[in-house]
Amino acid sequence: MIDTSNNTVKATVAVGTAPVGIAASKDGKKVYVANSGSNTVSVIDTSNETVTATVDVGTTPEGVAVTPNSKEVYVTNQDSNNVSVIDTSNDTVTYTIKVKSHPEGVSITPDGREAYIANEGSDDSSVIDIPTHTEVQVIHVGASPHSIGDFITTVPSFPPGAGGCGCNLDGKRVDGSSNVFLSLLFMTQLFLMLGLKKRFSAGFHNRIQTS
Repeated sequence: MIDTSNNTVKATVAVGTAPVGIAASKDGKKVYVANSGSNTVSVIDTSNETVTATVDVGTTPEGVAVTPNSKEVYVTNQDSNNVSVIDTSNDTVTYTIKVKSHPEGVSITPDGREAYIANEGSDDSSVIDIPTHTEVQVIHVGASPHSIGDFITTVPSFPPGAGGCGCNLDGKRVDGSSNVFLSLLFMTQLFLMLGLKKRFSAGFHNRIQTS
């Protein structure tokens, strides 16, 4: 554990074998570590830097994500092709959700209604409905997806039909339909525009230098 006030190691906590994924509760009181080599999740109490529980999950746990209300933890199990859901009130697995092949990354929408899973082995992403704990959709993506980043929710808001994305700051469209990846598309377009501008400026500068 690193103290960010001075960027020094504050404590070293022993967990399970081959720890990979890590996530903290919203209040910062608990940290969850996926131990891929021992098929467990270590629960760390940050007030005293000790492991207070070790939770058995599926085979080769990789990704970890805590719901915004900190009531549940979603853990992807790469070699058992499922997701373990841990109830944080008693640190026990309450649901096991079957997904596609070799799930790794996991991220939860800001409203806490959906979890997105990157399935490396099947080149797709599973969408889990959190209230019902069921896989409701599979989205085909590129080859071997490993992780899913945070949801970008600070894109500009445009009214429907105005030529924009129609997004609110909560990552949803104004008309009520889901808009999870549209914000990412917006940022990608912005980065591409900035990259092209930089290349154009560099090329123009080189022409001046050589003329």
